[in-house]
Amino acid sequence: MANRDMTFASVQTAGQLLPNDLLQMIARGDTSLPGLKPQDYHLPAGVKLNEAVTQAWNRLLGVWKNFRELMERLPQTETGTT
Repeated sequence: MANRDMTFASVQTAGQLLPNDLLQMIARGDTSLPGLKPQDYHLPAGVKLNEAVTQAWNRLLGVWKNFRELMERLPQTETGTT
């Protein structure tokens, strides 16, 4: 198998916090990395990690939208912190 460099259009790395080789390992689902299996997140048997992530993301998008709508209704004098 050829070792291809994957590029990530939405990720730009600087320094070594998230080096490109680590991002490639994550994208490939490299089993030598901890935290890439459904059981690492205590998901029920048969639930795929990417499906759980997508469901959580979609749920939180709805929560964020609701939060923004509520914040827009606050009077200018309110901070929204209570």
